[in-house]
Amino acid sequence: MPKLSSSTLRKKIFLAVAGVVFLALAVGGFFYYQQHAYEKELAEIEANKLENKIIKARLYREKNPLDNHYVKLTSNHYNRIQVNVNDGKFRTYVTAEIVLKVQNSATASNLKNVLPLIEHKANTLLSSIPAQDLRSAFGRNAFTQQVLLFANDLLDPELTTLYKNQFNATPAKTGDNKSETDSLPFEITTEDLPVQAVLFEAFVINR
Repeated sequence: MPKLSSSTLRKKIFLAVAGVVFLALAVGGFFYYQQHAYEKELAEIEANKLENKIIKARLYREKNPLDNHYVKLTSNHYNRIQVNVNDGKFRTYVTAEIVLKVQNSATASNLKNVLPLIEHKANTLLSSIPAQDLRSAFGRNAFTQQVLLFANDLLDPELTTLYKNQFNATPAKTGDNKSETDSLPFEITTEDLPVQAVLFEAFVINR
């Protein structure tokens, strides 16, 4: 067997060491990437938890109290709803211009996809309420509350269900006999919902 020269031997040793180092770096890089991806996934899961999403939104509103967003409910040219309502022997109709106050610009954008459904619901509700009820603040507030819950059910049904359960005498129970809201350290308010308020720009009852 021929004897290797010292330069050739050093070269072979260098290549072997370089190969081992490269392999170690490759394995280390792979495990680092895996760990980084796992930690990123955990962070996303944590950020998407309902409690953390609500807290994040509250902190943003606290720092940006004037960053309000509004979407007109009606999609027609006149920006208003006009329906006939029951008023005894009289032929009466209601004209309403309605605006939705929403949580942020993303909600305003998402709302456009379901706006026709909300508008249809508002039309149907208005036409089913007697004119006498609509003449009172209580009746109009009952109408806006129904539209508010309907809109939020479309955008975030989980959060809306938790919000509604707070007002139920017998809230839904989970497997460990606790209500769904027991896991939250605070009460959900309308400010936490995607649609925060249903507002009248105009409301007129005519015969």
